[in-house]
Amino acid sequence: MIFKKKILYLFILILSIGVFVLIFSNKEKNYANTKPSFVVNSNELINAYIQDEEKANALYTDKLIEISGTIKKINYLNQKSSIILNSDFNDSGIICELNNSESSKLSKLSKNRKVIVKGICKGFLKDVVLLNCYLDTIKTYE
Repeated sequence: MIFKKKILYLFILILSIGVFVLIFSNKEKNYANTKPSFVVNSNELINAYIQDEEKANALYTDKLIEISGTIKKINYLNQKSSIILNSDFNDSGIICELNNSESSKLSKLSKNRKVIVKGICKGFLKDVVLLNCYLDTIKTYE
């Protein structure tokens, strides 16, 4: 009986460690060469969320999208880099948190520069948020 309990505890411990590793291993997938689910510009994306947020969430959330727009601001915070894209909607923009491998490209960027970014859409609060973003160097620096 004691042996069965030890086996059960060992099984639970191994299972817990496995779940912990799966949940907290923070390896970012490289989307640089992955075809996006959608290609839109910043105004189209924000307009979709403003018109019908529920429908836009169903369409874009957790999907890889490619978005074109003009840089409003470049941010460096907590060892993360992001760019904010302008839109025709004064109160909203697109926050693109860059993958760490993209930080070297930021020196080539400036405010009002047109860029194309690919990332995972996470939804809309006041701005649309994209994570794990890659700059398309071919299209961005022509």
